[in-house]
Parts: sequence; structure tokens; C-alpha cells
Amino acid sequence: MRSKAHQSAALSLMLSLIYFSPTTLANTQNSTKNIERIDVVGQPIKRNSGPTGLDLTIKETPQSVTVLSHDFIDDFELDDLEDVLVQATGISRYKFGAGDNTEFTSRGYLINALVKDGLPTSIAGPQESRLDTIVYDRVEVLRGAAGLMAGAGQPSATLNVITKQPDRDGFVEVGAEVGSWNKVRSHLDATGALTDDKALAGRLILAYEDKDSFVDKENSNKIVAYTQLHHYFSDDTEASFTVHYQDSELKLSPWGLPIFYSDGSSVEIDKKTNLSSPDSFNGNTHQSYHFKLSHQLNLDWALNFGAQYSKTEADITMTYFSGNPDKQTGLGLQGGDRRWVETVDGTNFILGLVGRFELFDRSHQVNVTYLNADFDSTDDRYEELDANNRTIYYPLQSINNRHPASHLTTTDKQFIGYWDKSTKEQSLAISSKLVLTDDLHAIAGIKFFDYERTNERDFAWSGFSSDKGDESGESLYLGFVYDINEQVSTYVSYTDAYEPQLDKVDVNLKQLDPITARNIEVGVKTNLLDDRLRLNVAYFDSLKEDFGVVIPEYADQRPARYRPVDGAEADGFEIELNADITDNWQVNLGYSDFDVVDENGEDINLYAPRQTLNVSTKYTYEAWSFGLNATWDTDRKVDILNVPGVDLGLPAGGRRGAVRAEQDSQTLLNAHIKYDYSKQLSFKLNVSNLTDESFYDTYGFVPKKYSEPRAYNFSVKYRF
Repeated sequence: MRSKAHQSAALSLMLSLIYFSPTTLANTQNSTKNIERIDVVGQPIKRNSGPTGLDLTIKETPQSVTVLSHDFIDDFELDDLEDVLVQATGISRYKFGAGDNTEFTSRGYLINALVKDGLPTSIAGPQESRLDTIVYDRVEVLRGAAGLMAGAGQPSATLNVITKQPDRDGFVEVGAEVGSWNKVRSHLDATGALTDDKALAGRLILAYEDKDSFVDKENSNKIVAYTQLHHYFSDDTEASFTVHYQDSELKLSPWGLPIFYSDGSSVEIDKKTNLSSPDSFNGNTHQSYHFKLSHQLNLDWALNFGAQYSKTEADITMTYFSGNPDKQTGLGLQGGDRRWVETVDGTNFILGLVGRFELFDRSHQVNVTYLNADFDSTDDRYEELDANNRTIYYPLQSINNRHPASHLTTTDKQFIGYWDKSTKEQSLAISSKLVLTDDLHAIAGIKFFDYERTNERDFAWSGFSSDKGDESGESLYLGFVYDINEQVSTYVSYTDAYEPQLDKVDVNLKQLDPITARNIEVGVKTNLLDDRLRLNVAYFDSLKEDFGVVIPEYADQRPARYRPVDGAEADGFEIELNADITDNWQVNLGYSDFDVVDENGEDINLYAPRQTLNVSTKYTYEAWSFGLNATWDTDRKVDILNVPGVDLGLPAGGRRGAVRAEQDSQTLLNAHIKYDYSKQLSFKLNVSNLTDESFYDTYGFVPKKYSEPRAYNFSVKYRF
């Protein structure tokens, strides 16, 4: 609620920040300062974490937004972002074996825009999908084009992870877990005021996890450390400094299993089989430092500044193999280790102003954001090559053994090349909420951007090449929200998106131009029955230009060559329902249905299922609570490597020498039972993959991996 006595202020364009404390979007708690302001003169304006930076609620935002709360994440033991994202409406994942990587899709396109506390973290490096969720208060998923929220991105979705902040009232929480495959986990979460006047508060989170796998010899462990200091200098000025560190190790993790026997039939062997050598290792280290400063000029205007440095390092040794084994003997594979070392680091800062102003006897908002981001990526490769610069492979034992690569010994790997990428981006975004009538408001914005990119490659098989590019332009954001009544509103929005294709080159090894896209969305948002029933329905249509698709005759070369395509279009609808059936029973549902085709009307990106469904429910009875959630998606089609000389009778795929295969529809169930012994002590049992479904979680142009079988996890928490 705003004060009726707004101070009149001239509208001046200044630089603005994307983050302070994102309060309105997820209805999180206000600080003590905000409560005092409400009592005395009104609520000061805040820059929230939505696509425009304006002080808007979800209902006032003309785009689809899903918020996955801390309680939901904690209830279902969703320990990393990968587990969280597959629970969001319209989000699916596609896993591939090299480095145990995961890609996410929304509305038929890959998601590669990640924002952390309102600051873009990377546009050139891998997603942070393996970071532990213990440091996050919630995860917000904005579907459609990034609009004015982030830097580069596709018209798919933007992820905004909100980290936990200090609580000046203070608490200490300790927890321990044990689970299937020798899983052990523990954590400490301590927060409180550090001075008598509570002007300085802090939070410290520590976590450790070690776990084996249903795959023989595979093991993972991670260490998480997070701390934030928050200082309230006065009622108008506050600042915080955050450090986030995570070290993860994945030992003897296999690339996967071969797809076909030499006769063309599908390989079916013990899912415990591990084709990694004793040296196989995947190490990842993440560190980030985040500083933010906010100053309230008056009730209606706030200045903000934020800066962040992040660095992710990966050192991976993976056992690759080639060939197709004999069905009877299991012999026929050749294998060898490859190593690559990748470092992605980025520095960015945001500066600006957000405020309210009076015009034509109505109160409006404006936000101006300046972003400066600099990301660098280095990728060094090591292999054992022969005199002709060909990778050396060694015969593997029969895949009927659980460890057919266990005899491989350490060999000297030579440095065979590197790929360095750099992106520098600057943007100035101006957005405004204009109240046109009592029931109609418009969200209008424009973002001017300029970015430079450089690529330099030097590999033993292709030689040296480099290219540079400098692109500039603007993105538009326009939306209208009409309140039919206090419970129902309709909206329409138009957003632009752009994205550099740093990993795609044409036949001349020249960097492809950036993707440009537009997204149109029409929707209805309702809050009925005293906000006990919340229903959002959206229709979307997006169009991409200069989208790189692989050229079949160059698909197997390193690097692969791509051609730009104009007219890749996706359209469909989404439904999201949140219902409090009773005070003790909640139900959530999200459904997505879309098509995505190329300029000729042919289906593309078939690894993204066309329909997805997420359903979760929680029931509380006295000290007990019971939860169940289900995810379902339709069939997906992927291109897989064919067997030389074997005709499987399938239509040709996009890759030369490949066939198109279909992965069946999947339904996964997870459940939990929780008992609150007291306000301080609780016990919980979680079961993932409740029905013990078995399918290939990784399946495509690389070897396949089985999904994780049913697993149990027992946890206990104590807070004091």
C-alpha cells in the first residue's frame, strides 16, 4: 500500500540497479524498516526481481512467472537447481553424458539466462544447475523472452535465484541426512544480529554431502560455504556483502553405455555397469562475491548499486569409447581418456534509480538500469594422439563385465588445443508503469545494448582460427494489464530477446550472428475465493531469426558447422493453478503445451517434450504432513549414432550417419512424510522415483545412461 501524499518529483533518467530485496514478486517478508514506514508514512518503493525492475506484484506483471518457494524445495529435498527446475511449469531437461551435463528447455528452446539476486551471472558459460539449493530462499522462473530483466537470452525462460539473507531475530539450525547408496549429508545455518542495535546482521551456511551411486564405483561429494553480512547504516541506507563457494567432485562417473550392438539391436545390460577408467574424474569449483548498496532518497525514489564477480572451474577426465559391441561376447569397444579444463569467470555491475512520480493526477513508476558485464571462458583440451593427430583408443573388456574399462592405466595426455571466448556487454534499460485508468496500466520499456565478442581456437585437427564481432541494437518491452475486477486481470505483452551464439560457427569457421527473437504473450491471472484459488492461463507465440542449426554433412566434424535459420517459431499455452482447498491441504498444478517448427514448418528441437505436467500436493494433520508430487512429459525424439553398415529402417536424422529414435513418455513420483516433534525438532522421510521407473535419463547423440532407481532419504533438523 502506498502513501496518498507522494512527493512531486521531476522525472530524470539516471542509472538503476536490478536488485535490492525482491519483496513483492514472491510476497516475501518485509524488513522491520518497511513495517515502520507503513505505520508512519507509507511503503517505500523497491526495485524487485521481475522482468522490468518495477515495484510490481505477479498479478501486475504481464508475463508468466512461477515461484518455487524455500518450503517447497525443502519439503521434497530438492538439493540442487536441476532438481528444482524440473518442478517448474513448462520446464524440461535434456541430459547428455560428456561431463554429466544437463540442458533445460522451455517453450521449445534452451534456457541459458541465469540471474542471481537480480544480477546476470553468465551468458558465455555453463549454467549453475549443480549448485546446492541450501543457499537459496526461492527460485523464480520468468517464462518467455528475458525482456528487460537480464542480458542475452532465448525466448524460453529466465531463472532468477534469490539467496538467503540474514535474519536479525536470529536462529541456528543443524541438520543431518542419510539415504540410499550410502548418502550422508549435514548442514549448519546460523543467522542473527551481530551488534546490540541490530544494525549489523550476518548469516553463515555450511553443508557437506557424500554419496555413492547405483552405478558401481561412482561417487560424488560436495562442500558448500555461504555467508552474508548486511549492514543497516540508517533507515534509508543499507548494504550487504555475500560470499558463495562450492566444491564438487564426481569420481568414476561414466560417459554412458553404448546404444547399439553390432547387429543394430539395442544394448541391454546391467544398469550398474561402469565404463569409466580408474582415472575418470569430474571436479567443479564455484565461487562468487556479491556486493549491493541501496539508498532511499525519499519515500518515492531509491538509488541502488550492485556488483558481482563469479568464477566456475571444471577439470574433467572422461573415458570416451567408440564402436559397437558384439551381442554375444560384449567385445568390440575401443576406449580412452580425454581431459578438458574449463574456466568461466564474469564481472558485472548494475547501477540505477527506481521511483514513483505524479502525472495527470496519477501515480506512475520508472526504473532505469545500467548493466556492464564482462565474461571470459577458457577451454583447454588434452588427449593422447598418434602421429597423425588421431585420438588413441585401446580395446575394452566385454561390456558384460561391470567394469570393462578398469584395466586402462594412466597415459601421458598432450595438450591438443584450446578455445577461448570473451563477451563484453553494456546495456541501458528504461522501463515504466503508466497508470492509464483505474483499471488499466501499461508497462513500457526499451533496452539499448552493445556487446563485443571474440573467439580464438587452436586445435590439432583444425588449426588456428579467430574471429571478432561487435553488435549493438535495442530490445523493446510493452505490456498492458487490465483489471476486470479485484480478482481477475488480463494482460498482453511483447518482448524482444537477443543472444550471441558463441559456440556455433559456419562452414568458414566464422562466428554466427546473434539470435534475435520476439515473444508475444496473452494471459489471464485470477485470485479467487479470498486468494485461496490462483489460476493463470497464458498463450504465447515466439519467432527466432538467425538461429543456428547443424549442417548434416558437417555434424561429425570438430567443431561442427551451423547455418542460420530464419523463422523458427514456437506457439502454445500454459496453465498454472495454486489452490488452498482447506487450511491444511494445498494443491499446485502446471501444464504446458506447444509446438516449435522451422521456416519450412518442420518440427525442430524434438528433444524438448511438447507437453509437460507438474502436480504437487501437501496435506497437514496435526504434527504430521504428507507430500506428493508428479512430473509427466510426452515422448521426445533425439538423433542417435547409427551402427555402421546396419540399416535400422528409421528416417534420417539431423546428424550425418545418425537415425532418429524416440524416448517414451515419463511419469515420476516423489513423496515425503514429515513429523514435527516440536517447534524446534522435525523428522522427514523422502522417497524419490516412488514407482521405481526405469528409463534412459541420458539418451541422444551420445551414449545413454539409466535413470536413478527408487531412493530413500531420512533427515532430521533442529532449530534453536
